[in-house]
Amino acid sequence: MFGKRLGGLLLGFVLGVIPLLNALICVVMSFVQKRRRLGILFIVLGGATIGSLIGISNVDKQRKLLNEQWEPAFYRRLESTNMPPDVMSDRDKFASEVRSVLDTVTKELIQQHSEVKDLFKTGRDGKISIDNDVWYFYEGAYRNIYVFYRNRVEKETEGRRGRNIRNIPFGETQEEREYTRKQMGAYFKEAIDDKLKAREMAFNALFALGFICSLIGSIALGWHAFAPAEDQPVRINPPRFDLGYNSIMIPYDNVIPDVNINTAGENELSGLPGVNLILAKAIIAERTRNGYFIDVFDLEQRMGFSQEQTGNLMLNTSFEVNMAGNQQQRAPERREAPEKKDDKGKDMGTGKGRRIEF
Repeated sequence: MFGKRLGGLLLGFVLGVIPLLNALICVVMSFVQKRRRLGILFIVLGGATIGSLIGISNVDKQRKLLNEQWEPAFYRRLESTNMPPDVMSDRDKFASEVRSVLDTVTKELIQQHSEVKDLFKTGRDGKISIDNDVWYFYEGAYRNIYVFYRNRVEKETEGRRGRNIRNIPFGETQEEREYTRKQMGAYFKEAIDDKLKAREMAFNALFALGFICSLIGSIALGWHAFAPAEDQPVRINPPRFDLGYNSIMIPYDNVIPDVNINTAGENELSGLPGVNLILAKAIIAERTRNGYFIDVFDLEQRMGFSQEQTGNLMLNTSFEVNMAGNQQQRAPERREAPEKKDDKGKDMGTGKGRRIEF
């Protein structure tokens, strides 16, 4: 027996380490072992696992598009943009120009790939908004780029101002282009992580939950797969309809033994349908005062039960009494008190009327 259980456990482990297959195995074994609710639970977990895998795939696709197209397209557009001298002489104008390039590139990416549309929001000014969590990186990037350019201008013009700035266009040297990529690269990295990291973590957590639960379920169900079936005793639920005296009773196998009305205590009697603790005490008092109950109809008559109460008790009660000689017999019928007689042996009557003798 232990060998079969161990084999089922190992089989459950081997199949349980395979995603999706473990959920399918759990569903099949749950219904085979007649655990319907558990099977429904694993159906839900399997659906969650499939949804998480689809979500992870979409996040990977979005990350690839942003890394391979969004950031490189920005650098190409920025380096090909001719910055007028009046723009390069004012930091705010330079920041506005960089923002315009970023907005144009982002809108083109959304038009070409609709799967990234939900990652960006449009502000009131009609431009693609920058999230507050990454605004610090964007602002720091364009400021550092502008300062780097101004330092190059100061160095090449030796501090002279005027027309010489027109001869020093932005992004002319390789060093300046590399510095621009370094500064803006930090912004793009934070922006992409900010848009995708939370989703990626949520889908990974959902996948891990479904996988671990399915693995544990596969092992546990495999352990019980080869165990012999054991019928558990069940109590028949009380009927929801009225039973008459002519109702045919269908015998049930493997049920909890009936409660013996003539020997049961308060706790046993109060476990019967429709019998509370007060009524149980009343039954015991009646049994002690006037003797054992003959059957369920005698119980009905003496306790004043309704027909519905009597019908409920038919399925769960017995009235046998252990008599001398360890033989089970029916409780004896109640006998009426003997009639009173006088000294001559004549019946004195019941006392309810005068008896006249002739």
